[in-house]
Amino acid sequence: MNVFVQEYEIVDADSVIAFYKAMEVASQATTIHVICDNGRSNKNKKLEEYLKISKIKVHYLPPYSPNLNPIARLWKVLRERKTYNKCYEKSLDFKTAIRNFFFEDLLKIKDELMN
Repeated sequence: MNVFVQEYEIVDADSVIAFYKAMEVASQATTIHVICDNGRSNKNKKLEEYLKISKIKVHYLPPYSPNLNPIARLWKVLRERKTYNKCYEKSLDFKTAIRNFFFEDLLKIKDELMN
């Protein structure tokens, strides 16, 4: 199990393509399976054209099915550890806590998430 994290100011077709390209460079897999919802940034003509030449295979979830989305469990754990019963005085403190979750905490709880 690998979690690949990148930050983008705007989530659109271009940022998703940039994310996929970075993921392809970082992975030695011959095929990368990505599970996505049907959001506009995940499903558009520009992205479809890119996927024709990519080693990424996208699997789209049925609408309104968060129970099938593996990332929903990750969001739940993130909220439990970083936002429940917490008030961040500054937005920078909040951003730092979220980044720390992805770049530090996640590595420590990897086994817990897999169960």
